[in-house]
Amino acid sequence: MMTTGGKKSKAKVVAAALAVVVFAVVALPFLLDADQFRPQIETWLSGALGRQVKLGKMRLALFSGGLSVDDISIADGPGFSAAPFVTADALDIGVELAPLVFSKKVHITSISLDRPSIVLRRSAKGEWNFADLGAKEAPTGKAGEAAPAAVAGVSIDRLTVTGGRVEIVEGEKAPAVYEKVNLSVGAFSPAAVSPFTLSATLPGGGTLGMTGTFGPMGAQGDMMQTPLAAQLAIDGFDLVASGYVPADAGVAGLLDFSGDLNSDGKTARSKGKATASNLRLAKGGENASKPVTLDYDLGYDLKGKTGALSDATVTFGAAALHLGGAFDASGDATRLRMKLKGGGVPVEELQAFLPALGITLPKGASLQGGTLDMEITAAGALDDLTMDGAVAVAETRLAGFDLGGKLAPVAKAAGLKSNPDTLIEKLGAGLRWTAQGVAVNDIQLVMPDLGELSGAGTISPRQELDFAMRATVRPAGGDVAALTQGRAIQVTFFVQGDASDPKFIPDYKDAVRSILGSVFPGKGESSGDGGKGLTDALKGIFKR
Repeated sequence: MMTTGGKKSKAKVVAAALAVVVFAVVALPFLLDADQFRPQIETWLSGALGRQVKLGKMRLALFSGGLSVDDISIADGPGFSAAPFVTADALDIGVELAPLVFSKKVHITSISLDRPSIVLRRSAKGEWNFADLGAKEAPTGKAGEAAPAAVAGVSIDRLTVTGGRVEIVEGEKAPAVYEKVNLSVGAFSPAAVSPFTLSATLPGGGTLGMTGTFGPMGAQGDMMQTPLAAQLAIDGFDLVASGYVPADAGVAGLLDFSGDLNSDGKTARSKGKATASNLRLAKGGENASKPVTLDYDLGYDLKGKTGALSDATVTFGAAALHLGGAFDASGDATRLRMKLKGGGVPVEELQAFLPALGITLPKGASLQGGTLDMEITAAGALDDLTMDGAVAVAETRLAGFDLGGKLAPVAKAAGLKSNPDTLIEKLGAGLRWTAQGVAVNDIQLVMPDLGELSGAGTISPRQELDFAMRATVRPAGGDVAALTQGRAIQVTFFVQGDASDPKFIPDYKDAVRSILGSVFPGKGESSGDGGKGLTDALKGIFKR
């Protein structure tokens, strides 16, 4: 049994040991000049990155088990900029303390950057300033001095970036800035696969989150060839605020993505679902009132900077269309050629999307029932798209709009009944969307209450209408029916004003000429004095 004196003796030994430990903890930072390791670590990091690395004053951070650096800068790639590629206010380097204290050797276990500023630049040739990181040893402060041999087998247990700011500069475009960039990489080694998580705030708002693995690092000095397997989630990506689409392009929207992203270093592939809200695709258009979803499968050639969208499904409520095509991002502006197709699509589902294409219905009107067949091709640069297409609508109703009422004098004279809605049996047209607006050609419209209409026209970016139309009307009664004995007449009219309040202007002289042609086949207005008297009478009929 231990005596009281023995217990006290043991307690004194423990207390003395603790005192030594406390003294060592307190005194070691003062006794060991951590700044003496700065040249060694600068050389190690420069060799690992292939860029000149400069560190500020270093201090021993005993409780965190490493070295603390006041600031850091990493040089940009050759031919890009004299300004640093990376700067940071603080750098924490985790080291093994025993080799550091007893052998003055630095074994790095972790690196943590706090609030770094990173500038990613893309040259006119499409090359990025980060692509050659780690591809070659950077020059050191002393001629002939090589980086440590350990660089070839760099291994770091943990690499973190906290509160970073990433600025992406591409040519003359306004820089895109990503804030609150947080990155965590575990068991990092250029020669192995490393797990990572990444989060950031997107330009103009929105968030990005990614988790997965990458590595081994790309061969031949190109980090873009590094294999990657990750899950990607993007919320609220603003096409315009991000700088991806120029503000004057007429294209806008907020996108959400959820899917996977995989790359073998040569080809990247992403599959998942994208949802676009407030979508707009044409100058002068308005935001779509309902979201559009896209189930996609996208492939991308990393070297050629070209890609293809496999048959993707575009959904508007219960309506489904199919989208496919290719794009080329190798130039200053991304160019694409895409085709959107659909058959038997419910018309009502699509009317919320029409404003995005620069098509506005008359005020108070809505489409009810019917189906749509369509095929639209979009081609050109994103900031100067041209879209060509053909549409065919069957058995729909433009509720709340009376076309016969807009042509009241003609309809009344022909004995046609007024209807609060415009019934459309068949509608076909060709369309072209450009920066100058929408051109509508080869319009063929069949309406049971009025007759057949044909023509063409334009809709300006300000929704101004300029159409020339011709209606073939078969009188159902009234003065004109009596004169023509039921034979059809043709009336030219013009549609002006704007899309929300169109103005229909009949050409009465042309209507009279058509009626005279029915009464006096082959003579028209050249039927002598009797013909002139009849012309005056008809003008009076239309102006009642």
